[in-house]
Amino acid sequence: MRDEERSHRAEAQRLQGVARSMVFDQELFALGGLISEIHDHLIPAEFEAAPVDALKWLVAELPVDPLPMLSRFAGELDVFGPTDSARFLCVLSGWDMVGMSGSREDPAEYNAAQALRLVKAMRGAQAVLLQELKAAREVTMRWMAEVRHDPPATDW
Repeated sequence: MRDEERSHRAEAQRLQGVARSMVFDQELFALGGLISEIHDHLIPAEFEAAPVDALKWLVAELPVDPLPMLSRFAGELDVFGPTDSARFLCVLSGWDMVGMSGSREDPAEYNAAQALRLVKAMRGAQAVLLQELKAAREVTMRWMAEVRHDPPATDW
């Protein structure tokens, strides 16, 4: 009887992982597309010429809360195991790097040198975040494969 109960519990947790991976995948895919677009738009020669304007644009473009479900369930990722859970947590950490770098302070308060350093740091953090998002999408695609066979490709 205990074995049967454990089996049912394990199956319920697995199905919970499948369902959550589908929700997480939507957030990861959307954020990846947006960050890729922002990253590609930040051309070094252009933002070096007007770093304060680039910082203003960048801060305005960043979403406020792009990973609400992943953030909400960050403490409940055990079903995915340590390696896959770590992938999701790396995304949250990467987002914190990007989002924190562009704290919602007034970009006009930065001088050109400060703004340039911040834009360069944020652009670097975006590149790291994109890699973390790709790795996390591999996890979600593997987890949801039995119920979703046609997720959009990671084209960023």
